[in-house]
Amino acid sequence: MGHRFGLVAVFGFLLLWPGDAAAWDAAKDAQLVFCLSGDHRQGLADAAGILGLAEPRGTRVVVGGRELSLEEWREKKPTDFERACAALVSASAETPAAGKADSPFSLAALAAVLVPVVVGAGLAWSASEWRASVDAGRAKADEFRAAARAFTESVRAYVQEELRYTVGRRPDADAVDRDRMSLDTWLQRVALAEPKWRMVQDLRAALGGDLGEILSEGWDEPGGAQEKTGRAKRIEADLAVLEEGCERIALALERPGRLHSGLKRDAGTRT
Repeated sequence: MGHRFGLVAVFGFLLLWPGDAAAWDAAKDAQLVFCLSGDHRQGLADAAGILGLAEPRGTRVVVGGRELSLEEWREKKPTDFERACAALVSASAETPAAGKADSPFSLAALAAVLVPVVVGAGLAWSASEWRASVDAGRAKADEFRAAARAFTESVRAYVQEELRYTVGRRPDADAVDRDRMSLDTWLQRVALAEPKWRMVQDLRAALGGDLGEILSEGWDEPGGAQEKTGRAKRIEADLAVLEEGCERIALALERPGRLHSGLKRDAGTRT
């Protein structure tokens, strides 16, 4: 009874494994390998005879007066083959009599076939899930980098226009505002997914500080070119901190599943 339960559990694990179509194929493949391997071929032919599906003849069968190999029988009579094979697998779960050597139909022999299949299916699924997660993370990181780069480039272009400005219409900050909103939207998305990443909140605060709407104000106040140059340098320093923080977040997005404890510290603090 215990061996029967073990056999059912193994096949049940395969059938319920995530990616059920692949798991079902793996279970059928395991059954096929078991029935056509080594000493089990004789047992399969005998099972066909017992069930009245074919006449056993060693490790071959006779169907309709024609002697066939087990592979030929499977090709010509797949339903009969699968029935006999399933019966053999079920019979193999029986416990050998006390004092007798394990029969070729023992559960241990079946497990020797099934366990590698189960482990292989599990590893394949895990690897597939990991690759999908990494690919998705890289795509997000690329989009996030693009948003950060667009904002910093817009700010630098705007600052240069302010430094060159003398008379006439003042430089337009619309591109800066648009790209700031885009980057902030990305930071909000990351914050929702990773609420413990303190650096994200710090970078959002920076977008609302000197790199916020105030960026386009005060360029015509007293102080002349020297004051403008000093302000431009301070803005460039703020952008450098922002760029470093955004790159660290992008790298973290590319590496899902890690702790990334450094992002829980303030922006600008290295791990």
